[in-house]
Amino acid sequence: MYKGNTDLNEISIRLKQIPILTDVELYQNGTICFLVIRGKFQKEIDIEIEQVIDSITGDYRNKTLKNLELIFKKNIANKPQIKNEFQRIVVTLELENDPKLRSEYIEIHHPANIWLEIISNMNFIGIEDMELYLYKYRAFLLMDTKIDFDKLGKIWADLPREKEWQKYVSKFQKVNSNDKTIDKWIRMQRLK
Repeated sequence: MYKGNTDLNEISIRLKQIPILTDVELYQNGTICFLVIRGKFQKEIDIEIEQVIDSITGDYRNKTLKNLELIFKKNIANKPQIKNEFQRIVVTLELENDPKLRSEYIEIHHPANIWLEIISNMNFIGIEDMELYLYKYRAFLLMDTKIDFDKLGKIWADLPREKEWQKYVSKFQKVNSNDKTIDKWIRMQRLK
């Protein structure tokens, strides 16, 4: 989580100067930040990334960089993906502060446990790729889609078993159990 008045764009700019990194994306909503870094990682690069973030924010981010936990990844069909065709949407929400509920939340997102209709819904509305990460009791959802975020929410809510799934997962989330998917997740804005 971000605390302070640091220019977060500076983090993105300086990280993009590290030659081995292929992509850097920084998202923010208030004090919550999410950093996506792609590249060929080595111990020296990990340290360089930490030093850039530390020099700008004054915080030591090693634990943040290491503790994100991927709990769900939508399987992508064997079709070529042209990145420019899709927009990346990053959203976040807070989970209930209960270790048992957190563990159960992870378990229900296991590929063997997630409802088939939910995956079908994602395919129907054009979500090409989706990943769900946890950092302690905060969830981050990354989606690559061709559909505008607002249109996505309107379509998504009425698909088969979606309301039932959202009611089910709301017991793990600090949200109103009647909220639609789009209403409970907070959209994060990409910084340049």
